[in-house]
Amino acid sequence: MPDLARFVCWTREDVVSTIHTEAVAASPAVFFATHTPLRIRRSRISGRTIESSGVAVSEDDVLRDFLDRRPDTGTLLIPVVGESGSGKSHLVRWIRERITDRERYKVIYLEKSRTSLRNVIDDLLKDVDDEDVRKVREDLRTFGEGMDESQLSRRLLAELQLALADLKPADYRGDVRGLVGPKGLARLLQDPATADIMLEPGKFIPVYAAHLLSDRKPNEADRPPNFSVNDLPITGEHRKAHPDTQKIVQLLISRPPLRGEAVSLLNTHLERAIQRVSSLGVGRILDTMIKVREIVAREGKEIVLLVEDFALIQGVQRDLLDAVTEASKREGKSAIAPMRTLMAITNGYFEGLPETALTRISEGVAYNLDIVFDETDNGSEQIAEFVSRYLNAARVGKAEVEASGGRDVPIKCESCPVRAACHETFGELDGVSLYPFNRNALQRLAHAVAPAGKPWSFVPRTMLGSVVIPVLRDGYEAINEGVFPRSEFNTTYQASIVDLRVPNRVKNYLIDADDPEKERRTALLQFWADDPSDVKGIPQGVLDAFSLLPLPTGGVPPEPEETERPKGKVLPTDSDTKTSLPGRVQKRLAAIEEWTHGASLAQDIASELRKSISRSVYYRGRWDLPPVKPLTQDEVKAGWPVEGVKSDTVSIEGAAAENQVTTKSRITIARNPGNGEFLKSVVQLAAKAGKPRGEDVIRFTKLADEYAGLMRQRVIEATEAADDDLVTGIRVSLLGAALAGQILPGQSEEELFAAVFHTGEGWGRQDGVPGFPRWSSALDTHLKQRQGLAMFLRRSLGRGQGTGKVTVIDAARALPLLQRALDGWDWDSALDLPKWAKDAAGPFRQWKELLTDRLDGLSGLLESIRRHYTGGSLNDLVGEVEAALHDAQGVNLGGISRSKLEQVDGLKKRIEGLESSSVAKLERDLAAVAENPGSTREQLRVAGTLRDGRLHALAEFLQVCDAELDSVLSAMESRVAGQAGNSVREVAELLDRWANLVKGHEQEEGEEPDER
Repeated sequence: MPDLARFVCWTREDVVSTIHTEAVAASPAVFFATHTPLRIRRSRISGRTIESSGVAVSEDDVLRDFLDRRPDTGTLLIPVVGESGSGKSHLVRWIRERITDRERYKVIYLEKSRTSLRNVIDDLLKDVDDEDVRKVREDLRTFGEGMDESQLSRRLLAELQLALADLKPADYRGDVRGLVGPKGLARLLQDPATADIMLEPGKFIPVYAAHLLSDRKPNEADRPPNFSVNDLPITGEHRKAHPDTQKIVQLLISRPPLRGEAVSLLNTHLERAIQRVSSLGVGRILDTMIKVREIVAREGKEIVLLVEDFALIQGVQRDLLDAVTEASKREGKSAIAPMRTLMAITNGYFEGLPETALTRISEGVAYNLDIVFDETDNGSEQIAEFVSRYLNAARVGKAEVEASGGRDVPIKCESCPVRAACHETFGELDGVSLYPFNRNALQRLAHAVAPAGKPWSFVPRTMLGSVVIPVLRDGYEAINEGVFPRSEFNTTYQASIVDLRVPNRVKNYLIDADDPEKERRTALLQFWADDPSDVKGIPQGVLDAFSLLPLPTGGVPPEPEETERPKGKVLPTDSDTKTSLPGRVQKRLAAIEEWTHGASLAQDIASELRKSISRSVYYRGRWDLPPVKPLTQDEVKAGWPVEGVKSDTVSIEGAAAENQVTTKSRITIARNPGNGEFLKSVVQLAAKAGKPRGEDVIRFTKLADEYAGLMRQRVIEATEAADDDLVTGIRVSLLGAALAGQILPGQSEEELFAAVFHTGEGWGRQDGVPGFPRWSSALDTHLKQRQGLAMFLRRSLGRGQGTGKVTVIDAARALPLLQRALDGWDWDSALDLPKWAKDAAGPFRQWKELLTDRLDGLSGLLESIRRHYTGGSLNDLVGEVEAALHDAQGVNLGGISRSKLEQVDGLKKRIEGLESSSVAKLERDLAAVAENPGSTREQLRVAGTLRDGRLHALAEFLQVCDAELDSVLSAMESRVAGQAGNSVREVAELLDRWANLVKGHEQEEGEEPDER
């Protein structure tokens, strides 16, 4: 027997010449050779919709009804309704080919490919010998000359604006009155800002203008039926419009129902705009068509108007409908020719028909070509019959089809050397092989290319254009090379939700088995095999024909899961779902299976999966290790939630509200077969039901271990315990300790280390800080918050028993952080502080000003002391001044008061034991700051140093004594000058000696005392 492998029985040229997606493109012979009886229902019209029920009829029934019905008016209008590609124009073409009596009928045929306005009118009026008719045709032949699409678009918009401006508000009711007249919608079409929006590419006006000027190109999308809400200029750059225009825009935005009214107004008056632009004028087509009917009546004929696409007559719709439904009899006599019209119209156009057009449809009946199969009538044989005619034509070739006239086309399979093997493997219908398809492939591919949300709808044009033509065209080479179907087949055709699909476990098996043909094998399982869940279910003949290698040896193909549907079923039945798994688990397993095939994973299921995965990592975490020991559960869960887990922790590709996997700092689950099986096992583990795969259980554990580090990092980040955060906190603690005078820059590492973790309890400056309120206030504020700061640092860098108290600091980790914190003793107010350190760092917001204020105060203190004391023994100075003051008190010449003497005595007691070295150290420290004015470290060392509190008392003692001495000296000098006598002179000499004694401490060494 001849080998079926790599056998091809067609050519690309014959595919292109015999298979057409548009009925009008085929020659009569090819048309009839490929014609398959259509599924047609004679349905009633209910309002603006076609009833889905109806009587099934054949093409011959439609032809008889169309030609034999005798309406009273002499006119007949029948719509053929269906979605785009459903075969409407095919039926219209079939009717035309079957009307052979040209003595009785004048047939006018409007092809859907001739969409330009001049061609439509030309086809309507051709072969009519009349001067007026000829004039209309000549006028239309010049339409569009000298105009491009942009110019025509603007002219249409301008004429539409004039039509709307002419409307009278008084003729309308309610809010619609605000849309008519020159101040209504007309403003939107006139204002450049909003008009430009309506002229943007893709909007109705420019698309429609293009159709008016030129014929439809092959495979071009259908013409838009009319204006829609999306064409209104209520988005984009309307804010640039005139204020009056914007009022209309805001009216439409704020009142959605008015948008529909606006669209209705635009559609209603579009025809008038087209007639003005084309110079047809209102009523001219009506008058011309009536005249044509009069001429044909004189010839004793009826007119048959066959319209492949209702969109063709947009622009002359009202006039033409009036003309084709105008009664042929007047006063009992035939004045104009009877007229029969059959029009193909899409559902969208039909629903938008004006009420007047709907009322003219004969008997309220339409022929409905929308083919919708279902579970009981799955269309397998009808689809096979439809495709088999085209397959045979492609094998026979155009030349032989033309020679046969299309009526008695030979069956190529009858002379085929591999006929028996081919028919047995791929199936046949009426002797015609379905190769390279089989019934499974045809039905499932039809479902795969069906309209979105309508998997049972069969669209002939889509089946030809998206399946038959590309598979035969590309398969010619791929089959010859032994690579059919190519790997991209699986992405081009996605299995429908109503069909069995290759389960994840099978895809995963092929991946694990390292099958080099896994993509091709998956495609054949999905579309050609009886049972896609059976990895060995591809018929051997199919494997041989497409040169598919056998499965790699080794490994055991997986058994079907109990949730999978039984072999041969398209949809599950009640008996299919009676398994040992709880219904809730089954639902989730099925949803995950659908997810791997491209469906979105429901939010509740995704949330449960995230929770299970997150919890596994949480429970595998080592919380007895730094740096996150000991944290409370709440703190841990703040960084790694185990309830309400979101995609920033576990990201699942294709889950609801999550368009794609994001890999930043999270666990990511990509959409693939292996992950699908893994998630199924996670569901079963969480529910403690079913039999999760062993490898998935191991993976679950490994995943928890793998992401433990990430979890710890996320917890650290959430609790703000990362190294950078801790370094910032340590610096806050160091500056606070320096503020309290507990440490200074340059101290030992051990002293600094201890200060960092000190809570500040019992701290307070021992030098007394009168005159430094700002420093005191900052210290008080810091100390109130320091305990929380220190405790967090202890917990983050400490160790303890269980979750109890920290007993030891981890110096190995803490010391490097301390060294980083010691890089500088300044403060950056723009620093991003962790929450736990913000309050304690509050006083440092003006750190430089705080240091400056403190140093200025110390400089003032030194200056106050040095004004009266430059060196020598402080005890000697104090003793002599005290003796002089007490002696002066005994002289009855206006000496020092007793209260002042008591103040001096008190100050003397406060400075007892003060060494002059304290003054000298302060002077040296301030000199060091002056030598390094830019060193914050030096400034803090001097400002933070604990000083002898008696320095302030010394300064005050000297200031009081100096003031009193100056007062007494001044008084006594005046007394001495005005009096004589020994007592006065003695006192004056005594005071002069006292003064020289004190002043002497103010003089530089070697300077002579003042002689008086």
